[in-house]
Amino acid sequence: MDRSRPSAYEPFRHAKIGSADDEKPLVPPAAPSTASHSQQHAALPRGVNGRHAKNGGGGALDKFRTALRVLVLIIAATIVGLQAHALAVWKDTRDDVVDQRPDGGQWRMQSWAVMDFTPTWTTLGVAAASVVVQTIALISICTWLNKIRNSLWHVLSVYLTSVLFIAAWIAALVYFRIDYSQGEQKSRWDMWAYTCQNKAKTGGTIPWNVLCIQMEYTWIAEIVAAAAELLGLVLFIVSRRHAPKKYKMVKPIWKK
Repeated sequence: MDRSRPSAYEPFRHAKIGSADDEKPLVPPAAPSTASHSQQHAALPRGVNGRHAKNGGGGALDKFRTALRVLVLIIAATIVGLQAHALAVWKDTRDDVVDQRPDGGQWRMQSWAVMDFTPTWTTLGVAAASVVVQTIALISICTWLNKIRNSLWHVLSVYLTSVLFIAAWIAALVYFRIDYSQGEQKSRWDMWAYTCQNKAKTGGTIPWNVLCIQMEYTWIAEIVAAAAELLGLVLFIVSRRHAPKKYKMVKPIWKK
């Protein structure tokens, strides 16, 4: 019998090991991935790579929060300037006297009443502190301090300063308004009530009308500053949803 010829009883042939006609596997191996590095980089989850991991939230929210910080900084700086100017005017003119008689007689009295500057100093202190904090926050965005913006230190500091300044602005504006509303009922005048009481007077060395406008601007500016601080805190809380779940505790700078 010729064994080289195929037989009906041999449906399968035994292939030689290492021969060229080795059978191929029934399931072909998976083809190597052709996705580029950039495609794999783009497929990473949000917060693992890219800008969201860097700034801990959406870029649009962070930009809007930065704009709010600039707004609060400008408002606080103008309040500091206006309140300081009012105090300087009072210091320079506190000994001025005016003639109260229409015929030019000798009945004379001081231009300024007994003043209570507690609301002025309270507003000035809150505004000055806000200028310092907002300046540090804006500097941290553009310098080497940016490396701690994804840390727990940054998150806690934002919560703490926001809550403190929201409370401080509200307390200052309420006190400023209540003290003004009492007017002549008090034994001492506040700056806002007294300057607006005399705003119709002209021709003297004291710009009563200008000082009154400055006090009214201060109260409105305090409302805007408090609202901006509150909105900034809300946006920061919303942006935390896009941040990594875990924060790295960065070693404080003063311990280096």
